[in-house]
Amino acid sequence: MERTVCSNPKLSAMDDRLGERFSSALALSPDPAPLRDEQRQWIEKEKTNSDPGRLATVYFMQIGYFDRLLARLKAVKRVFTEKDARTLCPSMPDESADAACKVTGFGTLPPLEGHTYVYSLLKYTSNGDVLGTGAAVFERMSSGLKLLFLPDYDGAIFFDAPKILRSDGRTVLCIYGSESGTGNFNRERLFAWRDSRWRDVDTTSWLDALQRRLPKGLDVRKGIYPDYTRMTAQTDLWRKDDGEACGTGGQADLRLKWSGDRIVLDALTFHPDRRDC
Repeated sequence: MERTVCSNPKLSAMDDRLGERFSSALALSPDPAPLRDEQRQWIEKEKTNSDPGRLATVYFMQIGYFDRLLARLKAVKRVFTEKDARTLCPSMPDESADAACKVTGFGTLPPLEGHTYVYSLLKYTSNGDVLGTGAAVFERMSSGLKLLFLPDYDGAIFFDAPKILRSDGRTVLCIYGSESGTGNFNRERLFAWRDSRWRDVDTTSWLDALQRRLPKGLDVRKGIYPDYTRMTAQTDLWRKDDGEACGTGGQADLRLKWSGDRIVLDALTFHPDRRDC
């Protein structure tokens, strides 16, 4: 894909336009992490595509997708009074109309370089059943509370109160979240404070490196929840024929590190005889 695009002026221009739209969407989105992951998956899907005609089509469709997304993002309500933030749920574009939302909590985060942040906790329900929970982070401005971050509601995802913590010399904001179900997948959002603003942190691409470094025949089927203050994590491992509930492939201790605004895998220690079940 890369060689085909770089050698074709039309495709190269389309690639530039797509890059501009992607960067704009990341900057506007209250939830940039899944957007980044979606784009990475799109690249992964097309990376072996060397047909200029087909590439032109998929680029055209992806640019159109971002044009529509940018229009929706520009319509997101950004500034709230404190009264409204305590009682009204902010919303993302295309959020499910089937879920009712209620603010269930409100709190303040520690001040940072003269900036003050607050958050609201949200609950999504349908016919009395709890579908998921959310958390919105605001910055206190002279004009009101400016919405900064709002993990997108996608059903069966539960977010807890955000926290500010220290990680290897960095100040980070973590919105803890998990997806219920057999996998109990990690859906947290992480932001690093740099140059007087929060930067979206890539907390998922290191999982691909983990899979490549595992012993052959083993994989990870449940969410991994790193300790960002120590930059460590642990996971059970599954063999091919294991049931979802319990892996028999041992465990792995992981050491993580920072690379710019990304979390990367630094070291892996395999324990074949250690297991929790």
